[in-house]
Amino acid sequence: MIDAHTLCACSALPYIEETVRFENGTEYCEGALVDTVNFEDLIEDHENIEQIWVSKIVNFEQINPPRNVCDALGNLCMLFAATVGDDDIRLFKYHARLDREEPWLGEIVEIDFGAHANFNWNHDNFDKGVEAGRKAAEEALRKHKSGYFKEKMDEAQKRWRHAVEYTSTHSPHGHPKQAAE
Repeated sequence: MIDAHTLCACSALPYIEETVRFENGTEYCEGALVDTVNFEDLIEDHENIEQIWVSKIVNFEQINPPRNVCDALGNLCMLFAATVGDDDIRLFKYHARLDREEPWLGEIVEIDFGAHANFNWNHDNFDKGVEAGRKAAEEALRKHKSGYFKEKMDEAQKRWRHAVEYTSTHSPHGHPKQAAE
């Protein structure tokens, strides 16, 4: 069950929020600091998976200018999580499509909150975040049903395959490679 205690655990940023200890003695801090987006072995462990839904709850557009040192430290963690998370998603798409013997042909649906919520830690902003999340999920579902994400993945796969073919036949300067004698 998600409650205030579990929400604090997943948002326990070093120097900002203390770690959260559960009744079983387990202590938690912000997981994104350990592994921003954990895709490791996702496809390998679930061979028949057709869709992967990614909820991007951290977006660099949500970061506010710091008002004090505490805000600045919070921004440091959030900027890191946002940019590394975006990079992890791009790398996962690449590895799923091109870095496998058989490319994964499933669909990655991204739920993007955009800049609708921010990192002001209060109840009003939490309520805004819940509403923004609902709207973002509805928009992602609409795009999914229209085939938007599948089309984007197919386009990216074609571009990547073309780039791989091109680099195998051309030098870094764009000249055709000479056939080995």
